[in-house]
Amino acid sequence: MNFENIDFAFNTNFTLLIPLLILGIGYTYFVYRFTIPVTSIFIKIILIILRSITLILIITILFEPTITFNYSSKVQPKSLLLIDNSSSIVNKDSVNRDNQTHAFISDFKNNVTGNIDYFTFGKEVTPIQINDDFKLLFDETITNFDNITNYFKSEDNISSITLISDGIINEGTNSYSNFEKLNIPIFTIAIGDTLHPSDISIKKVSYNKLIYINKITEIKSIIRNTNLAGRKVFVTLYDASGVVGKEQIKLNGNGINSVTFNYEPMELGKQRLMVKISQLSEEETYENNSYPFILDVLNDKIKVLIIAGAPSSDLSILTQSLLKNKNIKLSKIIQITPNKFLDKKDNRLKLDSADIFIMLDFPTVNTPATLLSTVRSALASSHKPFFLFLSQSVNYVKLNYLSEQLPFTATKFSKYKILVQPEIKLYNNTLIKNTLGWSKLPPIYMNTSELVLKSGTTILAVGKSRNRPSQIPLLFSSNIASSRSIVLNGFNFWKWNLQSDNSIDNLFNQFIADAIKWLYANNNQKRIFINTSKDIYNSNESIDFIGNAYDESLSPRDDATFDVKITSNNFEKMIKLTSTQNGKYEGTTNISQPGNFNYSANISLPGEATKIVNGKFTIAKTNLENINFVLNSNYLKFISNITSGKSFDIKSYSNLFDEVNKLSERKTKNKIVETKYSIWTNEWILALIILLLAFEWLIRKKKGML
Repeated sequence: MNFENIDFAFNTNFTLLIPLLILGIGYTYFVYRFTIPVTSIFIKIILIILRSITLILIITILFEPTITFNYSSKVQPKSLLLIDNSSSIVNKDSVNRDNQTHAFISDFKNNVTGNIDYFTFGKEVTPIQINDDFKLLFDETITNFDNITNYFKSEDNISSITLISDGIINEGTNSYSNFEKLNIPIFTIAIGDTLHPSDISIKKVSYNKLIYINKITEIKSIIRNTNLAGRKVFVTLYDASGVVGKEQIKLNGNGINSVTFNYEPMELGKQRLMVKISQLSEEETYENNSYPFILDVLNDKIKVLIIAGAPSSDLSILTQSLLKNKNIKLSKIIQITPNKFLDKKDNRLKLDSADIFIMLDFPTVNTPATLLSTVRSALASSHKPFFLFLSQSVNYVKLNYLSEQLPFTATKFSKYKILVQPEIKLYNNTLIKNTLGWSKLPPIYMNTSELVLKSGTTILAVGKSRNRPSQIPLLFSSNIASSRSIVLNGFNFWKWNLQSDNSIDNLFNQFIADAIKWLYANNNQKRIFINTSKDIYNSNESIDFIGNAYDESLSPRDDATFDVKITSNNFEKMIKLTSTQNGKYEGTTNISQPGNFNYSANISLPGEATKIVNGKFTIAKTNLENINFVLNSNYLKFISNITSGKSFDIKSYSNLFDEVNKLSERKTKNKIVETKYSIWTNEWILALIILLLAFEWLIRKKKGML
């Protein structure tokens, strides 16, 4: 350390100091110019000096003086060596890599000049001392690069970091941005196994949980390969009947192939399927070459029965609309005269076999009691869903016979009718989709009988007469327990299907089709699904979530929100699934710790209450370092590139030490060390003032001065 200079400073206004000092010295001279009794000139001089020094010190202290001594010294930065102590380093060829690592440490110690600090890292960063007996254990089961950047982010005297590792991360993130923020050149030394085991696996299969018989659906599988690019394999889809789809693919160089099957189920109920990849002799294992899953196949042929009290234009239009729907098998009970029906087939058989009733102009005054009783029995015992059209010819007295099954009660009957247009009251509904189109429909007649809706009934539209809304519901639906129903309180709706406006073209047909689907959908049918791609994962695997969402008519919905909360002991994580269209949702997360995990998915659908679906999965308790031991040299190179360092291999690092030493010399700098003293607070100055005053008083006392 070399002395540089001295600085003397005052903390208050310096301009008054000199005049005050002159005034103090002058006052002292004036006081001691004549003394009583008269003393010698020598004594006067001593007294003047003592008093002057005392006043100088006191006056100077009032200005808060400080004195600073400046010294310069050379500050040499540190070169850091970080050694990956994880077991993956020596998982294969352990003796050779152990020797290579210790040889490198010895070379670094002998060839790098200046200050060197040594550390090992795995789950945490640990300072170590290198001596003749030093030996690495390579016993870390976790490698976390985040902790490296966190450990050194507050250090400011590091010239470089040399990091020897295999670049395998199994906890935390890749920390690219955090390494860059350190602003320290990082040299990486790659050590590890460069050979990936050859393998093919099915990463995941994406599909709809609910599908319809004889309807084609897509089943998409993601195939992953390692070191097998260019090889040809067969990917096969099986169901209970055997092979239903087979594709030959050439494995891509990027390691990922996508294979999509068009599957047409032929049987109802839960169907077990499997995607399977043909085996190659080079594969490490065949256990991941198959992926089983289950689909729920629903019946798309809906048996619809029209029960009409009389022929009409509305019946004609309704029949035409239903016949256009290929998913419907239509039958009819149409009364022509009080004692005659359109055909002579057994009405009871039609009622028993039907899935849905559509009642139009029913019941009328001429409806036979036996038919009405049979309809009532079917509604009561089988909970048949129905669509009821309340026309002017409906007899409310007989309709009251079905009151227990109806979603309303007619309290006052009226034969008066009004001309109305529909005014939508419930948006984003399965039954009402083209809201603008409904507002353009021509007016129809609506009954004015007073209807009291039962609990659980939803008003979809009311009638608007001459731009004045009516309180009488025009269209409403009921969804109670296992019974569904729709009621249109109007007639002459045949006009709705005779429009040339493109915005409402096919609106009526679409509405009838949606109504049939909604009525047919089982209330007990599960409409929301979420599950993981596997039940048991290894610790290094991504956790894949797959979700499905359907509306009340079991049509896929792409507007759902899946918020998934994953929990375990002292662990909690949230992820959100994203829509991949056609009612399918996907999300991926990584969890490094083993254990049993529960997940709870909050699933929101516009217009519906939030639903909660729970599930569980397990992450096997495995040593992560024993699962993946393939050198990730690209990661190490990237760290070096973004930090202005260089990347080397454990077998070739001869230029490394020159680079490290140059950086150390370049960052060596002179540091000015200041030693500051505050004179005005120094107790020795106060002691000196007291001593000077005492000495002056002693002389005056001895000479007999006042």
